[in-house]
Amino acid sequence: GAIARVLAENGELVAEGAKEALDLGITGPEGIEISRPEELEAEATHRVITIANRTHCPVYLVNVSSMSAGDVIATAKMQGKVVYAETTTAHATLTGIHYYHQDWFHAAAYVTVPPLRLDTNTSAYLMSLLAK
Repeated sequence: GAIARVLAENGELVAEGAKEALDLGITGPEGIEISRPEELEAEATHRVITIANRTHCPVYLVNVSSMSAGDVIATAKMQGKVVYAETTTAHATLTGIHYYHQDWFHAAAYVTVPPLRLDTNTSAYLMSLLAK
């Protein structure tokens, strides 16, 4: 057998979000968080799990960064779906507040895909969900 290893994103909606940020004149590192909001990660996570389940393929989600995506994963596991997930050290320890730092180089150093989230509770929440 095989396991699908996936970074859950919806490319079309991310591109649309990036265009919206640019239309607003947002060209700095903060655009990463604006173009990839938490709801898009949750949508893509749900879609990946649904497709994997329908094709009887276990799925391993990488770089989970949001509480809502974590909730989707936890719900799928409770439903008996074969889902594994991980976050990164950055997502487990940092927040997206750095994207708004006055020093562009400082802000840019924190750009990740998916982005770090602004909510300071995200790290602990993800660790509690993904540890199960």
